[in-house]
Amino acid sequence: MKNLIIALVLTYSFSVFPQKNIKIGEKSPAINITDWVINIPKDKKLENKFIVLEFWATWCAPCLQAVPHLNDLQDKFKRDDLYFISITDEPVHKIEKTHSVVDFKTIVVSDQTKATQKSFGDGKRGITQLPLTVLIDNKGIIKWIGSPSKLTATVLDDFLNNRLKINTLQLLDISDLKNELNKNGSALEKILFLATDEETKFYIDIEKSKSNFSFSDNKKTRTKLFHLESVNVSNMLTSIFHYNINEISVHEDLDKDKYDIWFKNDSLPKEEALKFLQDTLFSKLNIKKRESTKKIIAKELMIENKKLLEKSIDKETRITGIQGKKTMYSRVTLKDLADELNKILPYYFVFLSKDKEVYNFFINDNSYEKTIEDLKQYGITVRNKELEIRLFEFYHKN
Repeated sequence: MKNLIIALVLTYSFSVFPQKNIKIGEKSPAINITDWVINIPKDKKLENKFIVLEFWATWCAPCLQAVPHLNDLQDKFKRDDLYFISITDEPVHKIEKTHSVVDFKTIVVSDQTKATQKSFGDGKRGITQLPLTVLIDNKGIIKWIGSPSKLTATVLDDFLNNRLKINTLQLLDISDLKNELNKNGSALEKILFLATDEETKFYIDIEKSKSNFSFSDNKKTRTKLFHLESVNVSNMLTSIFHYNINEISVHEDLDKDKYDIWFKNDSLPKEEALKFLQDTLFSKLNIKKRESTKKIIAKELMIENKKLLEKSIDKETRITGIQGKKTMYSRVTLKDLADELNKILPYYFVFLSKDKEVYNFFINDNSYEKTIEDLKQYGITVRNKELEIRLFEFYHKN
């Protein structure tokens, strides 16, 4: 087995892989719009316009984080022949819910036929990275492709004045990228490069973190390929091994150090790989576990008015936090919702009924009080319930 660190940073977007169907210097595909939703212009004709086309989604956290930056650019470049268009393929009601907590100054539209996403993406499923920004000049030619964080005022000014130079990194294929990274690639780009390696089928590495970055996200990681930076033992238990934060007790001396973890699994079944990873980490960090039970007062979710619940027609389960505001829970059961709230709030939520339907929720989960208030809007109330739960205690071996 090659001694490689395999990693994928899931919260970043990259502009080094071009979409299959579009190239800089070529004619732009047609932009199809089924719904004009926010900041609708009087003139809906896109011909002879400079267009900043931003592909985004309500469930995409990096997309929502990019909104203030695009708003700033919109304020700086006010021209009748320049349209900032944020396009998704989602229903209007989802966009409007997001807009209630995220202020868009761009023109927000949807193409629910997905034709635009397919023609600008891979031709089949759609856009292969989000968020994605495409600059199209007033002659319909694509001049720039990248992530919104790379779109600066200088780039935009050069675009509008036909001075934009093509960034060669944007046009590299995988083989070219490997050569480029071997010469002068950044650490983040090297991580992306290593993630493309097909020879290494299984790899685990852990080392003490040198980063000042503070990890606090308890959402579950993917189990085939991931990189976690600056995590303590509590973070590992909840995000990797899916322990409920209310069911663990981690001794203080275990949580004082932080670690960087790399994991790749292309060979073992999921559960077997996770057990191997847990055994490896526990051995490396000298961790011992013991199990007991305790009685607690849990918070039981109760359906009071099922008509207020929003049944989900989404195809995938997604949980998207809008920093400091609300969290969008898409295609989750009430049991799933209880499990997710357990990761955020200092209470033990349960749903004990048999309802297994999937729903959408838009909840302010910054505090228990705000969560309860928003749950009421969906016909959900909360009552105290005495339960006996498992308790897992983690400590250093003697």
